[in-house]
Amino acid sequence: MAQKRMVVVNCIESKLSGLFHWHGRLLSKYPLPYFLWPLIMTAILGAGLMYLKDDSDREAAYTPEHGPAKLHRDIVTELFPMNDNGNFLPSRQSKAGYYARVIIMAKDKESSVLQDDILKEARKMHDDIVNMTVTYESEIMSQTFKYNDLCGRWNTDCIENVIFRVMDYVRSTPWYERVQLTYPFAPSPTGHPVFIGNSLGGVRIMGEDVVRSAKALQLVYYLRSSDGADAEPSKAWEKALMEYLEKYQSDKLSFTYYTSQTLDSELAKSIEGIVPRFAITFCVIIIFSVICCSSFDCVTSKPWLGLLGVLTAAMAILSAMGLLGFCKVDFINAVASMPFLILGIGVDNMFIMIAAWRRSPAYMSVEDRMAQTFKEAAMSITITSVTDVLAFCVGAISDFPGVRIFCLYTGLAIIFGYIYQITFFGACLSEFGKLEARNVHWATCKKVLAPEEAPNTLYRVFCAGGLSDSNPKASYPEHMAAKFFRKYYGPFLTKTWVKGLIVLSFLAYLGFAVWGCLKLQRGIKLKNTVPDDSYASTFLDLEEEYFTRYGIPVSVTVYQHAEYWEAEVQRNISKTLQQIEDTEFFHDRKFTQSWLQDYLLYLNQTGRRADIMGKDNFVRVLQNEFLNIPGFDRYKADIRFGNDAIIASRFLVLAENANSANTQREMMLDIRRIAETSHVPMFAYHPAFIFYDQYVEILPSTLQTMGIAAASMLLVSLLLIPHPACSIWVTFAVIFISTGVIGFMSHWGISLDAISMINLIICIGFSVDFSAHITYAFVVSREETMNKRAIDALHALGMPILQGALSTILGIVALSSSDAYTFRTFFKMNFLAIGFGAVFAVVFLPTFLTFFGPKMPDRKDSSKGSKDGDDTSEDSIMAIKLANAAPQLECEKVMYLPQISVV
Repeated sequence: MAQKRMVVVNCIESKLSGLFHWHGRLLSKYPLPYFLWPLIMTAILGAGLMYLKDDSDREAAYTPEHGPAKLHRDIVTELFPMNDNGNFLPSRQSKAGYYARVIIMAKDKESSVLQDDILKEARKMHDDIVNMTVTYESEIMSQTFKYNDLCGRWNTDCIENVIFRVMDYVRSTPWYERVQLTYPFAPSPTGHPVFIGNSLGGVRIMGEDVVRSAKALQLVYYLRSSDGADAEPSKAWEKALMEYLEKYQSDKLSFTYYTSQTLDSELAKSIEGIVPRFAITFCVIIIFSVICCSSFDCVTSKPWLGLLGVLTAAMAILSAMGLLGFCKVDFINAVASMPFLILGIGVDNMFIMIAAWRRSPAYMSVEDRMAQTFKEAAMSITITSVTDVLAFCVGAISDFPGVRIFCLYTGLAIIFGYIYQITFFGACLSEFGKLEARNVHWATCKKVLAPEEAPNTLYRVFCAGGLSDSNPKASYPEHMAAKFFRKYYGPFLTKTWVKGLIVLSFLAYLGFAVWGCLKLQRGIKLKNTVPDDSYASTFLDLEEEYFTRYGIPVSVTVYQHAEYWEAEVQRNISKTLQQIEDTEFFHDRKFTQSWLQDYLLYLNQTGRRADIMGKDNFVRVLQNEFLNIPGFDRYKADIRFGNDAIIASRFLVLAENANSANTQREMMLDIRRIAETSHVPMFAYHPAFIFYDQYVEILPSTLQTMGIAAASMLLVSLLLIPHPACSIWVTFAVIFISTGVIGFMSHWGISLDAISMINLIICIGFSVDFSAHITYAFVVSREETMNKRAIDALHALGMPILQGALSTILGIVALSSSDAYTFRTFFKMNFLAIGFGAVFAVVFLPTFLTFFGPKMPDRKDSSKGSKDGDDTSEDSIMAIKLANAAPQLECEKVMYLPQISVV
């Protein structure tokens, strides 16, 4: 007598399964609309590619949109507007304008740049640059100009490279009163020492700061940009300078350069190098897919489906990019790696579909096989697509615009890929299924004999295939890879001692990953945004080696009214500056530029004590006397007057050796903390803080994004996978795989930045993809023991998971040889995510499910079905019928079915 058992039918899963069952049958009956409308949609949306706008602005893409530095920049710009044609001081800039920088060294690398012959040629290069004539053609008129026509000016003079004036003065003094060149403050003809810390690098000192030699000389040229009319001519001058330096030849000098346009132009070049790599990848994926879809059976072999599967992914890429082109969404360089990823994901879904088709009984009609295929595969694809899109939706709320843009492009491409997979590719699969049902050859489309009916060996090898008409209940031979997982790998994995080794391996993996997480670096270096072979990379290396001892001048801004004439306010400001100078990140007081300190010293020297001066006299003497003295007039840029009062003011402190991401982050946080805790309302700012903010924001932003994504994965899994325990295991897989990727990316020399944050979001998707496939197969398995259910899940999906992992790796492997950090990081992190995801799905997760997976009710008698892939037993046929009928049953209703467990 048949035993009865209770089965709980999950509402959402059963309804969706029934919908896909109906969809597969309908698609098989009417394939033409499903085949044509995706092609038409792709053609229409693809036209939007012509509207894509490349916006490779590093600041806009890879810095937090609402970082404190951007708010501070707006305040500084409003309080201290700068006219770079008369009121320009580089140290007071609130944002970087147009500029060019040249680092010069001796040809032999060992000689000092201060040698007469080398310095003479450097001076000649400088004169040529300054006197270079540039023509700018606009729509209205043609302009010819030199550097002096466009230079940033203080009063009426261009901001000069003072090192030449200093050297001329030093060498012009007579021998009996020889003036020595000192560093970092050098003597000048005016009698006031000038700062040359950022003009000379690799300096060797002897005695009292006397320069003995220097390895490098830096020349800087500032151009006007505050007036919109000067912007394009300034760009034209920079371009002319780069062309001049590219052609410049010297036997004595070696040099490199960098301009305000370098970063954007080099980012654009890195994208150009991706196009041939994508073409190669596209061809490799096609070849791989065709091979995987082929077999020795000339009827069941479907190489054309491999090509159409890749075409499906390509259609999704074109549709997504075209639609966002129509919507005027910016295209950033990181998005150029998206097509490589989508190719892999699309091909992965194709393998799941084809594997489900192969598992459907061959004696069934094409409509029934398509219904069965969609019921099984489309549900699994839906789970992974929903979780992938959800992960990118979470990423789309990031405060980093570059992350948002990438997630928008990739998420939309996954949506189109899913739609085209269950329509266009499904229609193609149905049509090739009809050819298979007619027993026709995959290449000639002619009906052929079954292998056992072949008249000779040659016919059997090249022409025979399919099933014989004399045996309608026969089934196709089991695929070799599927047989390997069922007969060898699965039983080996479920041995007790193997499980123990796997648990120990997992603990070692987790420990190594956690160790890597603890030593993770944060932030992206400027050098990593340009190609390795770029001239900019050489410049940034030399800059880091020779010109980081005297770092950025940070402004400490008093942004509200303060009673500067009061002794208490003066003491509070002095105390705050002293606290900053006493930290490890800033130079001492002689490098600080404080108008208040110099003004108080001036008042004492002139016999007017500041502590007895009232507001009116304090402001009047400051504005009418002190700020008009040569040498102190630069402080006009640091004080904002209004209504006979000081509205705001600022002080400059000089950073020291802030040449690493961690040092820059700590330096910024320290000075912000000191300024914000002062009794006088202050904040600290420098334009570089815009980029340093990413070092602070990237970790909490990443953790928040990954936390929300993991919670979302749990929710989706609970809704779509018909057992809560397995939903929890999918979520654990996300956590463990993400931890592994973060830890091992640290071991691989990758920092946590906006680029790696994008890839961590992708990692969440891959973590869910592979794990959800195996978990879902484990839950719906009809086997009676935990070990057998794990083997059954591996038998069903082990091969397509490995095929999908390999196809995705092949899709991104071309990026490993890229000379751009962005694309190499994309390869490294996705390689880790795919590798760990696949290992977790086929090694760790099946093992853990045998321990903690949902238990099946006890069976006194069970029908195990046929062996070796034969699914023709009476109970199996009943299972198929019940499975097809299950969606029509009431949700969460307790059912009693004879012997067969149906979900």
